[in-house]
Parts: sequence; C-alpha cells; structure tokens
Amino acid sequence: MLNPVLATVLLMIAYTRLKALAFGTDGLAYVLQSFSCGTPLYSLWSSAVARASAPTPTPTPTPNPELISPPARFGAGDAALSILECGILTWGLKLSQCRRQIFSAAGLAVLALCAAAAAANVLLSALLARAIGLRAPEALAFAARCTTLALAKPATEAVAGNAVVNATLVVGNGVLGQLMYPLVLGRLGVVAGPSPSPQSSHGADLDHRSWVVRDTGASDDEEDDPVVIAAGVAIGINGAAMGVSYLYEAKSRAAPYAALAMTVFGVMTVVFTTVEPFKGILINLASR
Repeated sequence: MLNPVLATVLLMIAYTRLKALAFGTDGLAYVLQSFSCGTPLYSLWSSAVARASAPTPTPTPTPNPELISPPARFGAGDAALSILECGILTWGLKLSQCRRQIFSAAGLAVLALCAAAAAANVLLSALLARAIGLRAPEALAFAARCTTLALAKPATEAVAGNAVVNATLVVGNGVLGQLMYPLVLGRLGVVAGPSPSPQSSHGADLDHRSWVVRDTGASDDEEDDPVVIAAGVAIGINGAAMGVSYLYEAKSRAAPYAALAMTVFGVMTVVFTTVEPFKGILINLASR
C-alpha cells in the first residue's frame, strides 16, 4: 500500500501542476506563492492584536498604499506548516509518560550521544555533500536532513540552504524508514507481539512480551535491553517523527528513547546551525 505521506506529496504535485495550466506561462510560480505565502499563523494573530490595541494613526497619502504595506496572506501551505510546527510539542507529552526511561543511566547516555551525533551530522553531511560536487546551498541543506520539518526549516534558513532539497531529504528519510521498519525491527525483535512462553526477559529470546509496551503510561521497573535502546536512538535520529510514530503505534519499548533522541537531536541541530561559532564553521565547510 502506498505510504500516506508519499501519496499526499504526489497528489499535491499533480494538483499544483494542473492548476498552474490554467494561469499560463507563470502559472506555477503564482500557484505556489498563493499556496504558501510564508506567513506564520502567530504573525497574523500578533498583527490583529496590535491593530486592535493601538490607536488609529493619521492616514498619510501615498501613491499606492498596497505597494507600501501589502495585506498579509495565509495560504493552505501556511496552515499546514503552522500545525506541523506545533507537532513537536506533542512529543513532550509522550516524554512525560516515560519519565523512568528518560531519567535513567540509559536516558542520560542517549542525551550525550544525540548531542554528539547532531554535531557530527551537521558538519560531516555538509562536508561530504560539498565533496561530491554540490553547491553550497544544496550542501547546507544536508545539515538538517535528519530532523523534523518544523526544525529543519529554520535550521536551513539560518545558513541560507536550499529549502526544497532539505524538505525532500527529510520526507524521503521518513518514507523510506517506514517502509523498512517492519522488516528490520521484526528481525531484531524490537517490535514483536506477546510471546506464549513467559521466560525471563534477560535471555536471548527477544520475542518476550516485555519488548512490547502494554501501556505507554504504565510504570515498569524492568531494565530495557541495549538492543531496544539502540534501535530507539537510531530511529529517533534518522526517522524523526515518522519513525517515532511507528514505534508508538507498534507499542515498542524503544519508543520513549526514540522520542527523546529525536527531540535532542533536532534541538541540537538547530543550535549548531544558528549559533556562532558553529554556524560560521558550517558555512565555511560548505563553501570550500
């Protein structure tokens, strides 16, 4: 069955191209601009509140007022992006349900590992992309390829990267991951159904029922296997929100570690692409 994200992308491409045919030569640019004007929802709210509370200024005659201050437009793409940007907060609710795993030795190790992995990914991805001949904007787009779109967008814009290439990489990571997770994780035993034999979870049998979270909010004193933790970290870093969603849907014990890894990795990626001196180092590597 076709992946829902991939299906949505293909439908939107077909829709925008067909609609552009009705507007002539420059129809595609007009349709895309109307679809996503770059106006965030919070700016509309802030502007509305400011206009309501501020005194009415004395009008100044101008040749064409609309050219001086064009009205803000809010397209369907802006609405979708506003919802997507709020999605990162929902993972905080999931993390609060898994406090035992987070505030443990394994959780602290995940924090340190994801911070180091974010630094390595930001610098090495841009360096390797530049080494294979990509221009600086395309190379910089690779720096935030493993985060959610809500975090990848500001990270890419901060270093003047190619936003289209970055979005393609982010969505591609998620789609390919969801196609491969059932096969790979099933072989590792990280996502498995209840086993009829109630053997000890410290054995080699990875199909034991303890590898499945019966209730994500339940308290469980059992220590998680290193394979489960490693799988969660790998999916959180590489698969981002789509990978974490899959683990929660499968009720895997790796899900809390994946959510933690995704959050820390994404936040640190933004830090390394927006804060000096990391930002300057990254731009220099991609401009060589």
